[in-house]
Amino acid sequence: MSALVPRSALALALVLSACGGDTKTAPKTDEKKVEAKAEAKEEPATDAAKKPRPRAPASEKSRVADPKGRVVVVGSLNGDLAATKAALKTAGAIDDAGKWTGGDLVVVQLGNQFGNNKDEKATLALLDDLAAQAQAAGGALYRLTGENEILNVALNFKDIVHAQGFKDYAKEKSDDPRVESLPANQRGRAAVFASGGPVAKKLSEQKLILVAGDSAFAHAGLLGEHIQKGIDNINDESTKWMLGEIAMMPDMLAAPGPARTLASAATSPPARSSSRPSPIWP
Repeated sequence: MSALVPRSALALALVLSACGGDTKTAPKTDEKKVEAKAEAKEEPATDAAKKPRPRAPASEKSRVADPKGRVVVVGSLNGDLAATKAALKTAGAIDDAGKWTGGDLVVVQLGNQFGNNKDEKATLALLDDLAAQAQAAGGALYRLTGENEILNVALNFKDIVHAQGFKDYAKEKSDDPRVESLPANQRGRAAVFASGGPVAKKLSEQKLILVAGDSAFAHAGLLGEHIQKGIDNINDESTKWMLGEIAMMPDMLAAPGPARTLASAATSPPARSSSRPSPIWP
């Protein structure tokens, strides 16, 4: 984020400039100018600077503490451990050993932590570890929900899960009809990712839209209709769906076009297709 000179500092500089000069030797013809400068000094020029910068329309539920230091945004990781480490190291967040060295740095990861890579589980473990380290150091690592997280909870694993991603959860069991309807090799993963399952519950803690100070973050972007619906409402719907408190996938998790329609993303229960853009689908 670029650094701006505070308006209060600029106002102070102007005031100091106005007060400069030797008034004893100033010509009489300049008295009016000096008077004008004095009046300018008396004006509450710093009042505007005291006003806080606009904040995105969200309550504390969708908002995190205002960043103290730098903010770095990291895009999709797709379960790629090497790429994840490289990105975080470039950002100054970790060292060669994968330990947090960012201090009060804030990293916002924009979703798609999961992906078609054999190192997916190790990538997630690293992010969990770093989030704890960052918090202890006065920084933060926030993870948002992206399309891959949504598809996993919807039990649509096509093209987004590596073979190892099924083996990692092969021993997990569930008598959920949604799980039983899937091929045998997918049931272990489905048991933990289905809404209400342990991984889905953990994912429910992530936001679709995160607000920090005067900035809002989302996987694919925000439109006016999202603001009108309410950032808190969108996040709440996603959370409730992942927890299994509502059966139908919310409209705001739907795709904008036929290539990624809601019906193709969700395997159960009955779903409504939608062509409206969402914070998840670009």
